[in-house]
Amino acid sequence: MSPARRSNKNKGGGLINTLINKLPIELHVPGYQYCGPGTNLKKRLTRGDKGINLLDSACRDHDIAYERSNSITDRNKADHILEQRAWDRFKSKDSSLKEKAVAWGVTTAMKTKRKIGGGCGYKAAIKAAKNVIKKNIGKKNLLKLSKKCVAVARKTFKSKKTKAPRIITVPKKGGVLPLIPIFAGLSALGALTGGVANVVKMANEFNRKTPSHLDVTADYVDDCKITQMQYHSFTPYSNTSFSYNDEIRINIQNMDSYTLPCESFIYIEGNVQKPSDAVGDVRFSNNGLAFLFSEIRYEINGIEIQKLKSPGVSSCLKAYCSYTPNDLNTLGNCAWDSEMDGEDNKNFMTDNVFAGCIPLKHLFGFCEDYKKILLNCNQQLILNRSSTDLDAIRVVGAGATEHVEKNKKITIELTKVAWKMPIIKVTDKEKLKLLKVLDSRKTLSCAFRIWDLCEYPVHLNSEVFPYEDFRADFKKNTTSLLYKAYTDFQKSYYERDYCEPLLSKNVFQTYVPIVVVDLSHQNDNVKSSTIDLRIEFETDTVIPEKTAAYCLILHDQIITYNPFSGDVRKL
Repeated sequence: MSPARRSNKNKGGGLINTLINKLPIELHVPGYQYCGPGTNLKKRLTRGDKGINLLDSACRDHDIAYERSNSITDRNKADHILEQRAWDRFKSKDSSLKEKAVAWGVTTAMKTKRKIGGGCGYKAAIKAAKNVIKKNIGKKNLLKLSKKCVAVARKTFKSKKTKAPRIITVPKKGGVLPLIPIFAGLSALGALTGGVANVVKMANEFNRKTPSHLDVTADYVDDCKITQMQYHSFTPYSNTSFSYNDEIRINIQNMDSYTLPCESFIYIEGNVQKPSDAVGDVRFSNNGLAFLFSEIRYEINGIEIQKLKSPGVSSCLKAYCSYTPNDLNTLGNCAWDSEMDGEDNKNFMTDNVFAGCIPLKHLFGFCEDYKKILLNCNQQLILNRSSTDLDAIRVVGAGATEHVEKNKKITIELTKVAWKMPIIKVTDKEKLKLLKVLDSRKTLSCAFRIWDLCEYPVHLNSEVFPYEDFRADFKKNTTSLLYKAYTDFQKSYYERDYCEPLLSKNVFQTYVPIVVVDLSHQNDNVKSSTIDLRIEFETDTVIPEKTAAYCLILHDQIITYNPFSGDVRKL
């Protein structure tokens, strides 16, 4: 065997792997997106398919692992992981009968595949049989010759000679002799199936039972692909246009750098202007920094990716459902305090001067869901200043309620607004990979969930959600169904098996009665109609004046961008 071939560690092999690599069509279990061979992974990932259930998601991860590497070792690991996850779904109590049946089939298929095709050395067995025929070329008893070929093939595999030795090719004589090695080799492969299964099973079981802390010869992983990540400040064109209704534009035109928008944030400094006749102590309201703006937009190469109307209301609704009690300390940096008492944000300002940060993943679904760097892109953040600061602050203390008109004169002056963006530097090896992506002129896909806020807008065409009414009675504190729908949001949105609600049931029904309706499990092929979405609710008492109703709709969005041409499209 040549040195070049011997050093190729990522060479694919094995009977089943070879067949899968050349399969031209998709063969899926009916109704499943990834469960089956021949998946068009690129097409389905671009479309945003996540799998119809946990078993299908496991098959998706298995296909991604196959796409990343052709190595027998890596693919065997992926097969073993899928086998375990499928078996877990078969034993799970929450899996349906259909999912159990498919899980059983996947488990059996992975076991069989690893036994007969996971790189068992069938090429070495065939070439060893050819070598026997070369030495016994004068024999006339073909049956005896075939038995010798089977015997040497068994011996070749059992001795783990998976690499065939270099041999001198035999000149072809006649038309029958060249077919004998093929038939003998196929016979040897068929006879070896049982023996191969036992050997592979023993090897895999040995690997599973060997604790990782006893493998003292294992190599270390040198994970230094990112050599540097530093935050750079990008400021608006003008540092004086921070008044009411002003538009604040911040550009990032450093196209040679690798940026990571999901970890970027808006840094804000300012002070509170309190007239001498104002009464009480000024505090920021919950999520007050976001209420300083009426609209925020994010653009890539001049194309709007996401627009957030009323950022304060939108991010409040989303955060109440998404965040956990463990996130409160982190959220305190953006004037977030959900204790619902007079001490909220008491220490956020000192002598009426404040500074805070708003993470962009707190405002945009793109930054929350898309965790990758952007290549060769111009980015722009547009912030529209609100026309009033009444939603961002509140006045507490003695006499505050009696002097409301005087306290309306309190204003907020912004002195600094900056966009802090992480700039990534990578190793030369990774830089070459990224340059190849750029040079290939390949279009990249970004899938995320967008937030749309509607005021006074659930019927989805003819479908009604939920199936039964919530029947909440706030006077009698019967809000169990509402609170359960609220707590189940994290399970559905983040695909978790648990939930850690930010609000207790008492705080929820007293201050933040959010109604959550899960429409994620429905037909995506919605027929067009005059009204696509309509929300209806009935109350026992008259709704007070100056009450605003908001609906935050979270739905899927896919964009594509070409780092070479700069073309950005919404799908």
